[in-house]
Amino acid sequence: MRIGTVESAPSTIGKGTLTLGEYPDGSAITSPVIVAQGATKGPVLWVQGCVHGPEISGPLGIQAFLSKLRLDALRGSVVCLLTANPLAYRDYRRFTPQDGANLNRAYPGHPEGALSELMAYCSFSLAAEIADAVLDLHSGGDHLVCAHHVYYHDDGSALGARAAALARSVGAPFLCNVPANGFVGAAFLSFIARGKPAVLVESGGGARVTPEDIENHARAIRGAAALLEMLPADDAEVSPQQGGELLVLRSTRGGVFHPTATQGQTLVQGDEIGRIVNLFGEVVEICRSPLTRAWLAALRRPHMPVYSGDEIAELSALA
Repeated sequence: MRIGTVESAPSTIGKGTLTLGEYPDGSAITSPVIVAQGATKGPVLWVQGCVHGPEISGPLGIQAFLSKLRLDALRGSVVCLLTANPLAYRDYRRFTPQDGANLNRAYPGHPEGALSELMAYCSFSLAAEIADAVLDLHSGGDHLVCAHHVYYHDDGSALGARAAALARSVGAPFLCNVPANGFVGAAFLSFIARGKPAVLVESGGGARVTPEDIENHARAIRGAAALLEMLPADDAEVSPQQGGELLVLRSTRGGVFHPTATQGQTLVQGDEIGRIVNLFGEVVEICRSPLTRAWLAALRRPHMPVYSGDEIAELSALA
């Protein structure tokens, strides 16, 4: 397998770059790539991080996985795209600075599209060609703190069943089966539309990375590799809770957000999630769950100033 100028050989870890576009001076916009090639031929697992610039737990999870990987036990290849959006990573922004686009709404991209569409196309077209399964590693960035969970799409087809199995393999305590139109332009849904099982793994955020977040992402790679029979299973199985459609809850007032619930908490309709407090110390809004039963997937960073209309929480409906 060749990426950039690096060709991997059996039982090696190769380092190279993937070209995603060009700067105004004609030099290449590149992302670091690591290819771990096992001792024997087998499936290809594609893993990518930093679709959003501040979500560094993904690349750190990849590093943690590779640091303990025994190549003699690996069958096939793990291809790791460390910064799917190197421009956002360099500028520490969620969206691509040059065009303001959310890369995770730009897939599968277009070879003649805007810069974010071009970057999406360059990585997506390669992954769709070589990969047997895809992991897209995320966190809440600077603004949200995410409980450990995974998004997938199972429409009842054979491919949907493979995506569901991949979701269960990553070790997350909560699974969210989203509709095909739930995240239009998201990488994992675009890969599924191309016939590749794929999931989006969330853990952490809020402008900090914990050892637990790093391990959650490393565990996801180990679990997916074990499902594909690339590595022996060495992690205890998790019995995840199942959720459905995702709801984004937004503030109606501006102020400072004070959370009163916790990520991963189960809520019933009317349960308080947090409060918006103005600079006089007055509570101007109490944010409550509108769903009959819900799992709190993500929550705004504590004591963060918010505008009216800002995202406060993400809820997954429970039966």
